[in-house]
Amino acid sequence: MPANLRENLRDTLAQPPGADLAAIAAELLALLGYRSERSLSLPPADGPGFLRQFPAPIPGAQTERAFADAAPSIQILFQLTDREIAREIAD
Repeated sequence: MPANLRENLRDTLAQPPGADLAAIAAELLALLGYRSERSLSLPPADGPGFLRQFPAPIPGAQTERAFADAAPSIQILFQLTDREIAREIAD
C-alpha cells in the first residue's frame, strides 16, 4: 500500500466525533477505489424510513420490527453496479 494512501486512510479515519459519518464513509470507500454517483437519501433516514422504501418480505415480522427499532440511522452511501466496476477496470 503506498504511503500516501495509508496516510489518507489514517486521516480519513481520524475524523472527530460528531463528524458526518456518511461523508467520511464515502471518502474512505473512494480512497479504496469504490466510486459511484448513485446514492439515496432516505427521508427520514431511520429504520422505519428504510422499510418504507424497501419493504420487508414478510411485513410485520418480528425481525422487521426489531430492525426498525434497532436502526436509529441508515445511510445508503452508493450503489455499485457493473458500470462503475467497468469504469474502474478501464482506469
